Amino acid sequence: MDIRQLRYFIAVAEELNFSWAGRRLNLSQPPLSLQIKALEHEVGASLLLRQRPGVELTQAAPILLEQVRKALAQLDHAMGTAQRAARGEAGLPRIGYTGSAPIHASFSEILRRFSQAYPEIRLELLHASTSQ
Repeated sequence: MDIRQLRYFIAVAEELNFSWAGRRLNLSQPPLSLQIKALEHEVGASLLLRQRPGVELTQAAPILLEQVRKALAQLDHAMGTAQRAARGEAGLPRIGYTGSAPIHASFSEILRRFSQAYPEIRLELLHASTSQ
């Protein structure tokens, strides 16, 4: 099972028609049908009742569809987070400061502005001595 097969399954389940799903995916119907059959084989259950002119979902299909949508949404979120981290827009930077830094108004203002600009970045503040 691969991500592509899961995306194909979602398209066919939403369109209830292999031809329409194929157009949506820019894929011809025969390879799409083969990928869905491979997915069904791996799942060990029939997901679609093939009829003319379309398809009908089996009892297993809506359950799988819901879980696949959640899994792909989580995967998309993870990919986006990794991309933001690579651009320096997400992550856990550590900031070391000395005892007098919090006294200055600019210290808290800088932290506040940073948190507003980059809400997905958690700052870890580490109190240290000047020598550290």
